[in-house]
Amino acid sequence: MENPRAALRFFDDAVSYGVPVAEIAADRGLAYDLRGDNKRAQADYALALRQSADPEAIRRLALSQAISGDRVAALATLDPLLRKQDIPAWRVRAFILAITGDVIEAEKAAAAVMPRPQAEALRPYLARIGALKAGQKAAAVHFGHFPVDRKLPTAAQTVTGSPAPVSTGVGAKLVLATAPSDRDEPPSMAIASAATAKSLNHASTRMTLVAEEEKKDKVEPQPAKPAKSAKPAAPERIWVQVAGGANKATLPRAWAALKEKYPKQLAGRTPSTMAYRFTNRLLVGPFKTNAEAQAFVNAGAKAGMSSFAVTSEAGQEVEKLSVK
Repeated sequence: MENPRAALRFFDDAVSYGVPVAEIAADRGLAYDLRGDNKRAQADYALALRQSADPEAIRRLALSQAISGDRVAALATLDPLLRKQDIPAWRVRAFILAITGDVIEAEKAAAAVMPRPQAEALRPYLARIGALKAGQKAAAVHFGHFPVDRKLPTAAQTVTGSPAPVSTGVGAKLVLATAPSDRDEPPSMAIASAATAKSLNHASTRMTLVAEEEKKDKVEPQPAKPAKSAKPAAPERIWVQVAGGANKATLPRAWAALKEKYPKQLAGRTPSTMAYRFTNRLLVGPFKTNAEAQAFVNAGAKAGMSSFAVTSEAGQEVEKLSVK
């Protein structure tokens, strides 16, 4: 939920209840980075990596080291993934260079691993990210959030809805975001449909390149028989998130704990999960309407259960969670 202060309290509660620190260290480290406490963040990433060489924890550690000003350590940490041709790591490298002040090399690095329109759209942000505070840098590279007082021309185009032209002839508008797409795009610009660009956050702008193809001038000939349009794998649906975690394998245990604590609220419910950025949502539903989902959230809140409504977009994969 991008609330590091509250997250840190919950991590402390989890540890006090007996959850091994190593299990939450990689996520707690991210919370510390968002708070601007890079030293504690790096200690947590190191703890997590002693248990498992998780690529995401490696990338987070490298970014944290860059945010704290140690480019040499950051690139050294990232090097094993770069040698394995880990595409997300190559994108992280571009951010590391930008954060530590080498904007020209950062732009070259982005151009080498990203489509040209995305790399061009990212350039204004690479130039400005180094001037942000530590916590703001973490929010920018992990969640795509830039402070709204940053005077970026493309952000203004997003507010007005006017497209920014790019050399490919495709109109585009820029919204800040670094959420990975189904093609595994961590800190980078992802192409998405215009429908995915929601509203600007009151405290930040999101950085996702939303491409809108120009209409063709010529009229296509009609086929003898109308072709059936391809249907998405799933329609847009409404869910309620009751928990989440970076490791999907831990979700059944989280579900069991919730069922034990809130048997009345979760009676008759079955869990599902879908990927979200660097974590996985634990969901119940789907619900017929937003009102129905919110009613479930409100009822759970009275019993102390924390949850919130989310929507899966058309075609987004949501899978049933296998539990005993």
